[in-house]
Amino acid sequence: MLGASGKLAGFRQTAYMIEQAREHPECVELITKRLYRDTARVFHTSSNCVERNLRTVIQTCWRYPDHSFLNLIMGIPLVQPPTNTQFIDMLAAYLRD
Repeated sequence: MLGASGKLAGFRQTAYMIEQAREHPECVELITKRLYRDTARVFHTSSNCVERNLRTVIQTCWRYPDHSFLNLIMGIPLVQPPTNTQFIDMLAAYLRD
């Protein structure tokens, strides 16, 4: 378990972005210009809100006491929270495999 739940405003947005990155890995290269904008359009919000909500999801996962699953997904023991791009990219790659 990563520690984030569906109660977070950005949970569904994050799940959507991970699914998009799983299906189209190249979209992570343009996370700000493409993925945030597409997600914002789908969820009727702004790109800034999408980015902020993703950071909140990541921070919630980071505050969860057990990082073992997050470390497994990332492939290395983390000493600091992953960036937005790292988080989306690694979770998408984990789901592809």
